[in-house]
Amino acid sequence: MHINRRSLHASAGVALIEVMFATGIMALTLSMIFGSIISLSDLGSISDNRRIASSRLAGVLEQLRTLSYDEALAFMPPSSSALETVVVECVDAKGEPIRLPVAGQSLAEPLPRPLEVRARVTRLDAKGHSHVVSGSILITR
Repeated sequence: MHINRRSLHASAGVALIEVMFATGIMALTLSMIFGSIISLSDLGSISDNRRIASSRLAGVLEQLRTLSYDEALAFMPPSSSALETVVVECVDAKGEPIRLPVAGQSLAEPLPRPLEVRARVTRLDAKGHSHVVSGSILITR
């Protein structure tokens, strides 16, 4: 019986094209895994910044909730930093926002009762993206 050495030799190893194809698939898979890890890290950072901004907003709204009508008009928002800005506004009869405090300002029209007070917290993350949360309450006292 005669064995063809040429056919045994041709199928004995792995062709270069097969190695290149397997390497390409492996590189694609690893890049997708690393991309997913980076995305998860970014999502965690976004979630943390939104949580911090939401807790700051809840604190401001809780402060406002305890104030009387006149005290709310004189409310001074917490000081802002480079990373975080807190804006507190009341809404006049036309629906236009007026930034607090308004105690010393003369208003063309009296403010409505109940008074809608809006608060907005803007927080910047390390990449420069802003995260904005806002809320409002009605002050009736």
